Amino acid sequence: MTEEQARSYRHSVETAGEPPDEAATAIRLGNALRRLARVVTGSDAGDQALDEAADEIERLADRLEPHAQPSRYPQAERLGGPSGMFVTHPIVGTINPCAPPMRVTPGATGVVGTVVYGTPFEGPPGYAHGGHIAAGFDVILAMTAGVNGVGGLTRSLSVRYRKPTPLHAELVYEGVIGETSERLTTVTGKLMAGDVVCAEAVGEFARRPPAG
Repeated sequence: MTEEQARSYRHSVETAGEPPDEAATAIRLGNALRRLARVVTGSDAGDQALDEAADEIERLADRLEPHAQPSRYPQAERLGGPSGMFVTHPIVGTINPCAPPMRVTPGATGVVGTVVYGTPFEGPPGYAHGGHIAAGFDVILAMTAGVNGVGGLTRSLSVRYRKPTPLHAELVYEGVIGETSERLTTVTGKLMAGDVVCAEAVGEFARRPPAG
């Protein structure tokens, strides 16, 4: 990455944390769908209530189906501008109803992510699923490399689960740059629930050569 590319990447991370006003309606819909996912996961509602809800949701899906696109990026650029690539992201995008979402903040040397994993992300009873935890690390470590100008595609990711990660609690991901070479960047990270380290990770990222 060039310095300009690194600045642009940092701006994209900042935009994910503070989406523009133009995205407000889409974010409202994303929040509503996340709420829906939460209340139907583990629900004790009877069949009649579920059938009625399914009828209503299918009607709404039919209404929006003509506007569906095969990629999330056109919407991200339309609502977030040139730096909006993360506003529809599957982990940090507030527009994306599949995202928890994680709120990301770039710092002087890395990226911090805060997230609450709710019922749809439950693995063992009362705890977050390890796959979602790993996905969070992939994002934070990749963003840490990117804002430091040494980012690229994930080459490998290793996660060590130290303690069960609680649901319905604020969690903090942190990333720190490790070793760098011409072709590879290593980033380490940890996931905290208060003062408890729930998991640690190491990621390797294939560096992108500067354009031109």
